[in-house]
Amino acid sequence: MRIMTTLLLSAALLAGCASIPLSTMARMSSFDERSLIQLDPAQIRVRVAVPVGFEVDIEKTKLEIDLHDEAGNKRHGEFALSRLATTRSQRPGGFLRADVAANQYDLALTPESMKRLRELQAYAASHALKSYEMRVGAELGKVPEDAKALRFWADVKLSDRDAYMTLFDGAEIVLKRS
Repeated sequence: MRIMTTLLLSAALLAGCASIPLSTMARMSSFDERSLIQLDPAQIRVRVAVPVGFEVDIEKTKLEIDLHDEAGNKRHGEFALSRLATTRSQRPGGFLRADVAANQYDLALTPESMKRLRELQAYAASHALKSYEMRVGAELGKVPEDAKALRFWADVKLSDRDAYMTLFDGAEIVLKRS
């Protein structure tokens, strides 16, 4: 089962999305081409969480970045992640809902992914960008048999000096069995 969460760094998304906090939208509105080029790949962290009983398949979890330049070209980067830690956490349940016990996965770019991100940054530095998108894709490794829905949290940290930005805060996804 593939669950793709998306943070589009574009005006369309910044206009509104119920599962993306306003604080994240405000922080990302100041993220520009120069910010992308200056990222240190070794400092990027991704954190995903799912309710206890679900598990994330780390080998199939990726950070993806698409660059669109002024000439109409698209450059795609897909970056594998490695596990730094897996912990149990309590995630807020939301308005009038109990907190949710969750499996939290702290992830970083693999060494090969760091190299590929630097290559993508070099491309961004030498081309006039029109837009760019950043996505975290996570595939589930384990789903409880009786599960009808999944709550999903995803956060990204772009440097050691920054706090995590919440991309998805308990987004509820209805599961369809095939």
